[in-house]
Amino acid sequence: MHNPIVKKNSSKAVLFMYRKYMPLSEQLNTVKLSDAQQSKIQSESQHLEALHMFNVLTLLVPSLSENVRVKIISGVYKLLGCSVSSCTGHILRLLEALLEYLKVEHLVSHSDSIFSVLTLYISTDNNPIDTVISASILLRNGLKRLQDAHPSLWIKFLPSIFTSLAGAYACEHMNL
Repeated sequence: MHNPIVKKNSSKAVLFMYRKYMPLSEQLNTVKLSDAQQSKIQSESQHLEALHMFNVLTLLVPSLSENVRVKIISGVYKLLGCSVSSCTGHILRLLEALLEYLKVEHLVSHSDSIFSVLTLYISTDNNPIDTVISASILLRNGLKRLQDAHPSLWIKFLPSIFTSLAGAYACEHMNL
């Protein structure tokens, strides 16, 4: 989308879709995978619609306006809880796309919150290893972008990140 008017209008439509499905995503995200079979909070079609919204957003991130990317990342990282849910993988993929395409100055303004949420997720016991690895890769990529743009800023996150990674590794090593 090279036409600025098309980009602006399509970004508004995507933001509308995001805001429409955000309450449902928040509700679905509170249901743990172990509780998913027992709980019938939402119908299967609504669940699939919310997951589809995450997939569509992930694909459209490169084409969205920077303003819409900032609005989306401001809410989506809050969905990532400390324990796994049916939306966790989708949230991590969307965060990956947003971290890749978000301008560094906006990443800096959200870095404390994003890194804190990812660090908390990694350090929590019983999360699946594939999502822990995905969250670790997101942290690495985010730190790399900060290191390139703000060499002094990224260092403040290292102690908490290394502590959570060491704890996750020790926990996995003990379970083997």
